[in-house]
Amino acid sequence: MQKKLSVAVLLISLGTALLLGCSAKADQEPGHSVAPSPEATAEDEWWNLVVSQHPNAQRPDVELIRYVQPNESASAQADCLIAAGFVNTTVTPDGGVVTDFGSAAQAEPFAIAGYTCRVQYPLDPKYTAPLTNAEVMFIYDYFVEELTPCLESEGFSVTAAQSRGKFAETYESGTAWHPYEGVIESTTTNEQWWSINARCPQMPTDFRD
Repeated sequence: MQKKLSVAVLLISLGTALLLGCSAKADQEPGHSVAPSPEATAEDEWWNLVVSQHPNAQRPDVELIRYVQPNESASAQADCLIAAGFVNTTVTPDGGVVTDFGSAAQAEPFAIAGYTCRVQYPLDPKYTAPLTNAEVMFIYDYFVEELTPCLESEGFSVTAAQSRGKFAETYESGTAWHPYEGVIESTTTNEQWWSINARCPQMPTDFRD
């Protein structure tokens, strides 16, 4: 969010564009984009993220170990990375996973380890299935009726909400309105970001449970 650290951040999102959360911004090198094919799987897309930054990376053969629930996803990823040798890995209060991997030479091995851990411990498919219109509207109502008042009570300025129809139209593309847009610009430290996420969760805590 504020200072640039020698860390990499893994975010576990639910469905499409549900989370805006971040922990600490990592320096990123320009890479080569890889367009997914129509048959691309989630694993293909995750690997494309790796090769976009490390085009010479060799894709490992990885098998699923078990599905995880949202409340354990970050810890499962962190434990996996630690087991892979990235011992300076922690879970942040906003549900992110940060790793200080020490030097630029470790960036590619870390990216491959991150891919491996995502494949081994993915979210239960029920949490990543496309959202129904009713679920999108449930999120919209939470944003308007609970999240916006919470953020405003904490002193943040929230941009005006889209109409329900426009929100539904733009949600899948990740361009829908989100009350946290102003928070991202206003917070200046990781501690502030984590604190506001704890008080005003970006998503309803009981979603799909």
